Amino acid sequence: MRKSLLAPLLIGLLVSAGCTTGQLVDTTGGNDSGLAARNTATGEYTGQVLGLNGKPAVNVQVQGYLVSNNSASIISNNSGGLISHNGSKYAILAAETLSTTTDAKGRFKLVSRSGLPMNVEAVLSANVKAIQLGVTEETSAKLQLAKTGQISGRVTTPKAPSVTNWEGVDVFIPGTSYVAKTDAAGRYTLSNVPVGTFDLVGTKAGLGRGNQPSVGVASEQTTQAPDLALSVTTPEIASISQPNGGPGSVVTLTGSNFGASTGESLEVTFGGAQVAAPQRVDDRTLRVEVPPAADSGAVVVTVSGIKSNAKNFTVLSELILSPRFPYLRKGRPQRYTVTALDRDKHVVSNPSVTWSVTGNTFQLNNGLVTPTGEGQGTLRVTSGMLRAPLDLQAFDGPVVNTLAGSYMGFRDGVGSEAQFSYPNGVAVDASGSVYVADRNNHRIRMISGDGLVSTLAGTGLPGRKNTIGAAAEFYSPACVAPDGKGNLFLTEAGNHDVRCISLTTGMVSTVAGDGVAGYYDAWTPLETARFNTPHGLAVGSDGTLYVADWGNQTIRFILPNRAVRTMANIIVYNGTPVPGFVDGSYANARFNYPIGVAVDSSGKLYVSDQHNNRIRRIDTDLQVSTFAGNGDPALFNGPHDLAVDAAGNVLVADHDHNQIKQIAPDGTIRVIAGSGEYGLADGRGSQASFNEPFGVAVDASGSIYVGDRNNHRIRLIWP
Repeated sequence: MRKSLLAPLLIGLLVSAGCTTGQLVDTTGGNDSGLAARNTATGEYTGQVLGLNGKPAVNVQVQGYLVSNNSASIISNNSGGLISHNGSKYAILAAETLSTTTDAKGRFKLVSRSGLPMNVEAVLSANVKAIQLGVTEETSAKLQLAKTGQISGRVTTPKAPSVTNWEGVDVFIPGTSYVAKTDAAGRYTLSNVPVGTFDLVGTKAGLGRGNQPSVGVASEQTTQAPDLALSVTTPEIASISQPNGGPGSVVTLTGSNFGASTGESLEVTFGGAQVAAPQRVDDRTLRVEVPPAADSGAVVVTVSGIKSNAKNFTVLSELILSPRFPYLRKGRPQRYTVTALDRDKHVVSNPSVTWSVTGNTFQLNNGLVTPTGEGQGTLRVTSGMLRAPLDLQAFDGPVVNTLAGSYMGFRDGVGSEAQFSYPNGVAVDASGSVYVADRNNHRIRMISGDGLVSTLAGTGLPGRKNTIGAAAEFYSPACVAPDGKGNLFLTEAGNHDVRCISLTTGMVSTVAGDGVAGYYDAWTPLETARFNTPHGLAVGSDGTLYVADWGNQTIRFILPNRAVRTMANIIVYNGTPVPGFVDGSYANARFNYPIGVAVDSSGKLYVSDQHNNRIRRIDTDLQVSTFAGNGDPALFNGPHDLAVDAAGNVLVADHDHNQIKQIAPDGTIRVIAGSGEYGLADGRGSQASFNEPFGVAVDASGSIYVGDRNNHRIRLIWP
């Protein structure tokens, strides 16, 4: 049963107008006290009909009318057959459940599941009737039959003096079956109307509508009603409940003059597409569903051919859920966001969407999903008929997802839309932005917090050119490191130097190195210094840059005063630096292709000594020691980049083992993620797989970022 839209209006207009004539008896008195009590059965409306003599009337027809909210009729029970009156479009749908006859005591009962107020009419004959408006379940109605009267009058159009023909105006009592049409002079007669006080409504397309309140009907008399003035009333949309939505979204329009009380024709369009079945809540409210063919643009309400003002509405065509992380870690919240596009593929801000999640493992708060245990479920964001689902699986332990990247290539975009070519070093700053040395694309890329991959600098062609952003040239960038002051430093294996990108201006400059492979310390200018295929890079708290000078078998550092110095012994034979393994004083220490460096909060420097299969440490007194590993490739095999987390754990990209490992401050080693086999699989940490991971970085929350070189992806680990 549809909710009544006219009933509140009728109750306010008719009951408050004093429907207390002879047919409407006070319900607080009477001989049958049982009828005065409310029937507690849901949806039951009870009462009694009294005859002309005041005694209970037997076998009197009783009909209940529920007010409709549709434009096809004024009164509707939404079932049964259509009963028209005088050929008018204002009609009644009568249902058997709302029609009955009185019993031997004149009592009746009507049943309606709606529970809404109804208008109840008792009919003994065409000219003996009674009616009571706004009967509720709490009311025990008493209707006293009386001989009917009639209402005569005319309609006028004072605001349109040129009108001379008023034929065909519908004049009716809302919420009843009494309706008449005017003649050319605008005169009408409503016949056999029960005794009472009623409002009259008149309406005709093109002439408008009008209302004449409190017209009394007396038994066997003709009431001459005051002139019913019609005027064209323009519908107006004041607001729309939401500014956007997908096809099928239910939207509420608030305004005025929507024609609910008159039943005039109604049409609502969204960007020119017509709404299939607009619902009138009342004269001020419409509830509509965005049509499938709707386009962004004007929403217009047309009542009886008269158009309203236009309000803009954006129709959504696609919802994109991000990040596409299907694997979650127990107890770790993950924020998901939705991007909405219109039909022109423009991003729509603040989309009107609904979030939901299945599975009792997950808690949801407006896009924030928190797994409470291991399990599976599906996250959904919807807008009308638009859907963006994501299957979820939670584990109790480390999990791996792909942050960005797909196949080898070059493309900016969100998540898997992006492409890299052998990404090497990665770094993350305090804002959560991730930087990538995209080695074979000769570019520096950036991944924002929402997963969007963009090019920070580089043309894509190998070269050595300092300028702004995308016009700059690099040659095989290896590692990156932000200093927290708006600068991003990088090493170039192909140009044998250290460069800098201003994150504020985008300007690229050279920090140290002349672009030629070699070994030379320098004070100033630093461009005279020489490196040999530098890789690992770290920034100390005082601004010192630490460089793993891979080809020179040593560690270099660039002081804040811009002097380039060597932190470990270098032995050259026939012009070639000789690798080795020696702990001790920096003047005697030796390395075997050091490739990654990381500095902790106390200033200790950690070095991944690639071919020695060890992680080395250089203390603040420049003493070199072995922190982890003994040279056995079963423990570390070609370790590459390093990172230190907030707890002092050292993270290692164990390149040839295809694993990410953690070394605790006490030297304990554990595998965070990676099965040890070459592959590409997200999921539980121990079952995930990598393909020669190079770079590793960690943020303040402990999330680990991996440059998965041969998979051409950036992976994300929640340990």
